[in-house]
Amino acid sequence: MKFVESIRRDGISKFTPENRWATFASGSAGWIISEEDFFKSEAISMLKLRGSYGQTGNTNIPSGITSDYYSVRTSSTLGIPSTEFISVGNSDIKWETTSTLDFGVDYGLFNNRINGSLAYYVQSVKDMLLAVALPYSAGISGGNIIWQNVGDMENRGVEFNVDANILNGDFKWDLGFNISYNKNKIKALDPDSDANNVGITQMEADEDQVITIFKTGLPLGNWYMAESAGVDPERGIPMIYEVQVNDDGTTSHTGNIIPATSDNLANNRMILDGKTSLPKFVGGFNSSFAYKNFDVAMNFSFAAGNYIYNRLLQSTLTPNRGVRALSNKLLTEAWQNPGDNAKWPRVVMNVQHYYDDEGNATEDPVTYGTEEKFISSMYLEKGDYLKLKNLTVGYTLPVRIATKMKMQSMRVALSATNLFTLTKFSGYDPEVGVNQTTGASLVSYSSIPQARTYSLGLNINF
Repeated sequence: MKFVESIRRDGISKFTPENRWATFASGSAGWIISEEDFFKSEAISMLKLRGSYGQTGNTNIPSGITSDYYSVRTSSTLGIPSTEFISVGNSDIKWETTSTLDFGVDYGLFNNRINGSLAYYVQSVKDMLLAVALPYSAGISGGNIIWQNVGDMENRGVEFNVDANILNGDFKWDLGFNISYNKNKIKALDPDSDANNVGITQMEADEDQVITIFKTGLPLGNWYMAESAGVDPERGIPMIYEVQVNDDGTTSHTGNIIPATSDNLANNRMILDGKTSLPKFVGGFNSSFAYKNFDVAMNFSFAAGNYIYNRLLQSTLTPNRGVRALSNKLLTEAWQNPGDNAKWPRVVMNVQHYYDDEGNATEDPVTYGTEEKFISSMYLEKGDYLKLKNLTVGYTLPVRIATKMKMQSMRVALSATNLFTLTKFSGYDPEVGVNQTTGASLVSYSSIPQARTYSLGLNINF
């Protein structure tokens, strides 16, 4: 049995001197059972039990958040200099600490032609660094937020991988597969949020619209918005479920379906159960073939169980003074006549309909959100995908020919990345990042998909 231990102390200048330094410890132990005298197996060539514990620190927040910041600007109407409050600081901010405990088994079968591992882990995050919303009355021009160490979070999961040498003659074939499952849960927030069960809501950048919620018992960045009930077949207006907030802070349907006006959208936000930007499963598999001097290698990746807010789709389905490109779905999938069971509402300018909050006809137009403010699950899509990340086809010149050409070896290879993606997500690319502040994944008109690239390489050794 072997033990390994380490300890480190890190510091960063963005914190005050009192909170600048933090100490992190780690250790691991392993026992190769297959090397013991009592272990005898023809099928199992290697068997190892292992465990580890480690701590890491996170300081991934903006610099300068420990102090208040002001600026002096001149009023455009009165021409009088005034002081503007840019951001509110927090001198008590400190390191976020992640502690990970894992146990696993490594194995090799049939003279290690098959090998891999199975592991279970528990990851605890203490003193989470979160941007907590302040009331609008705070008047912070740089955003009504303050960074704080708020609460604890936990990740639990299982990781499995296997690699196998299937064939090993003139035709060689190697195959590998890995998958991991993760369950995320917030264990605690600040005392006030936990006491009144409201949690901490997060807004979409630059649009002041609540889209996610951090709440004890929920996963990180649970989607929090009006829940779409589709399109009214008689009037062609978007509908949502009416929501009630329970004493424990959870939300539930009242049984009524109401028009998706601006007021109804803001007052009927639903905690969408289990829907976050965090995939429940991620993994991949790879396969490589070789026959004489030819070789082929491919690498796939996948993710499942996450949801993405498609702002790009929302933008192209919203006529807005003709300033942006529109989707042809408006011609084929939008409501047109009473009785239509359409996927999208009737086409109107600036999301204005002549129906009020109760769905009664009105003489004046009622705003059903705006392009930026209509936040509902109508544009929330599953982000599951399977992607061919890399494909390489190569040829190695036979040694006898290479020798005659005064070379030790020569190999030519054609490679491609992001060759294809299988997904039901309607945006450019479902493989998008998660905002560290809001816990949200969004695709907008400014999002750039991953490039598909082709390359030809030549490797010569003399």
